[in-house]
Amino acid sequence: MSETPEPGKKSASPYSTGGGGVRLEHRLGAVFLTRLLTQGVVSELGDRAPVRVEFQQSPATTVDDLVLTTQAADGAPSVRLEIAVRRTPKFVESNDDTQSLVLALVKADLKAEQASASDPLVETRLAVAVSGQQTHCRELAELAVVARTQADADAFHTLIETPGKFKTHPRLRQLTSMVRTALAEIDGADAGADAAKDRCWRLLARLWIIELHLERSSDADWAALVNDLAPVTVVHSRDAAIALRNRLEHLSAEFAQNAGTVGLQLLRRRLHGEIDPAAHVPPAGWNRLRELDREARSGVARGLGTAPVLVLPRQALRDELRAAIDAPGSLIVKGDSGVGKSALTIDVVEHAESDDGWQAIVINLRHLPDNHLSLLDHLSSPLTVLFGELTAPDRLVIIDGAEAAAVAHGDVFSSVVRSAREAGVKVVAIAATEGSAAATELMKSGNVAPTQYVVSGLTDEEIDTAAGHFSGLQRLAHDPRARELLRRPIVIDLLGRADNPGLPLSDVEALEHIWRSLVRNGDRRDAGAPDAREQVMLRLAAHALDKGNVDDLLSRLDNDAVEGLRRSGVILPASGLPGTGCPNSNMTCSVSTPLRVTSSQNATPLPR
Repeated sequence: MSETPEPGKKSASPYSTGGGGVRLEHRLGAVFLTRLLTQGVVSELGDRAPVRVEFQQSPATTVDDLVLTTQAADGAPSVRLEIAVRRTPKFVESNDDTQSLVLALVKADLKAEQASASDPLVETRLAVAVSGQQTHCRELAELAVVARTQADADAFHTLIETPGKFKTHPRLRQLTSMVRTALAEIDGADAGADAAKDRCWRLLARLWIIELHLERSSDADWAALVNDLAPVTVVHSRDAAIALRNRLEHLSAEFAQNAGTVGLQLLRRRLHGEIDPAAHVPPAGWNRLRELDREARSGVARGLGTAPVLVLPRQALRDELRAAIDAPGSLIVKGDSGVGKSALTIDVVEHAESDDGWQAIVINLRHLPDNHLSLLDHLSSPLTVLFGELTAPDRLVIIDGAEAAAVAHGDVFSSVVRSAREAGVKVVAIAATEGSAAATELMKSGNVAPTQYVVSGLTDEEIDTAAGHFSGLQRLAHDPRARELLRRPIVIDLLGRADNPGLPLSDVEALEHIWRSLVRNGDRRDAGAPDAREQVMLRLAAHALDKGNVDDLLSRLDNDAVEGLRRSGVILPASGLPGTGCPNSNMTCSVSTPLRVTSSQNATPLPR
């Protein structure tokens, strides 16, 4: 699942094959990758930061060494800057190499003029980047500034030729002659003096000169990149900044070889582990998505019972599940309710995240609104953009509670899956067996169903370990019929929290014992009245089925009973999310995952 540059047609710059500035080109690419990474402005882009850096873009443009693009902003069009890199061009008629450069610039200018007429929302600019300060280029830069202030070619040429006003008029005559030669080559006939003057003015008005000191003989601008990069390195040191700068130069060479197109997301992925994530300003909604992630992870119990908590290694299943996640394509993890699917999957992912090679967003589908538009309104940014913030080589979206796609969450489930795929992120869905068919169908892509991994129940050895930890379960573990109840970790967890169950012989008897001991608290009144606790659970169950009014539900819940059920581990603590004031999941009374509920005093309704 590693990220590679977006491919394109390979091409070599005119100077790359002739020793005219390969190192300069790569270092200039590193400069603009730095601007992309730090969102630093580029004056030639109208003091805006680039959102994309493209390398070797022939045949898209004849000025193809580097192409920078900005976003449109504040009513201004986006800017596309096409850059030719030349170390020491000589803008005189006798220089054949520079005449070839002028030909490329004139062709690009004509194409940009046509493109501007058809798409006024993109302004194309041209640039020549050179090594350090050079007389010819400095004179061209002065001419270009003046050209952008004049209404037409006649006014421009008259102004420059005014005696005693500008010292650059000889350079303008040389350039005009070179432009005339270029037009003749393009058209196959002499365009004439007036046409050459007009095209020369238009070209200069679109032209910028970039003079940077990037080479060993004069590398002040190259050294200055260290200060720009230090704040985004992991340790914020000079040595780390130098290493990052050199890494960007190597990436620039790689992207040039592969005609790469690089956006911020791709660049951050290629630099994963080398840059400080906190130095990046994420899009709106990222923190809300992270809240959903924290909520989904915290809602999954990793151990059984109360202190001391028992954690079963289940190493064989973990190894198999890791291999299934590593395999290409989407994955659906399914199994009986309460068998430990979520805990295993999240544990495997978190262990992989610790080595910095994986990143995952975990979402419980039941925590989300039941339609795409409401989810977009809550997050403020498209999911594709938010998932793009993941930068590790292996990136995943884990969708827990995916069986809800069969009830009311099919639309938002499909949206999450589609957005993850568009962002190049692997999808792993976790669903109870009885609801997995709908999730599997919605995850199909090109008639290819996701791979399935089935989580089995506990082994006999694991049941014996649990029985040794919870002494009240030992008689159950030795009864062949009752032992089958203990295959699901959730049953062990609930029975371990309850009083000694004796020897129930069926699911019904086990559930009745859990209800009596945990929900009704053994008819004790120290954590809410037993009848009130029971009514809270029944009303939550009814709400899960009929989706009634949240405020009405919460107004009818006994707060002491809710708090007591929390302490008993039957429902989860109150959520900090604005959209989870009321549970949106299966009920604990069916031996499923514990619920999360907010008291009527601090509830916020779930968005619809």
